[in-house]
Amino acid sequence: MQLIAWAFYSVLIVTYVASAGFVLFHIFRYSLCRTNALFGASFFFIVFILLFFINISLFSALPLDELIGGGNLGFPQSNGF
Repeated sequence: MQLIAWAFYSVLIVTYVASAGFVLFHIFRYSLCRTNALFGASFFFIVFILLFFINISLFSALPLDELIGGGNLGFPQSNGF
């Protein structure tokens, strides 16, 4: 189950990185002043990297085995009827 959780989280990570690239592209492309573009892009990148690594460290600290329950998901077992 941990592999499935990490697979979904890796898709989320790729989405985060693609979104950051999209924002950085538009900061550089549509900024009127090149100095302001450099300042804005560097500020965005620093904050993005900080929040990105905090997010990864918090997710990897989750006890996924206890949360998922070994495939039980916390539901009572039944015989199907």
